Amino acid sequence: MNYKEWKDNENFIIKQWGEEVGGKVFMTCLNNRLNMSMKDFLSNCYCCGGDWGAMLLTGIKALAPDVWDAIPDDMGINPFATLCCVLYAMNVLDKEN
Repeated sequence: MNYKEWKDNENFIIKQWGEEVGGKVFMTCLNNRLNMSMKDFLSNCYCCGGDWGAMLLTGIKALAPDVWDAIPDDMGINPFATLCCVLYAMNVLDKEN
């Protein structure tokens, strides 16, 4: 991840969840880097009847409970995209690391 991608990712999370909550989530992600492929991450998730956002949350809760605790209950209008940014900040990538 280059610097621009990093800042774009951080800014997206903050835009969705606000400076205080979004900033806290992003910093918590930095302290809970998973450094794994999306395939490995998804193997720790539970299916939730086709709700991909809920499924991603199950993996976050299992692997990074501090991040899960920091995520707001009301995730706004773009929860799936924001969760993808959270995973990216935790270094969960769509390729082998």
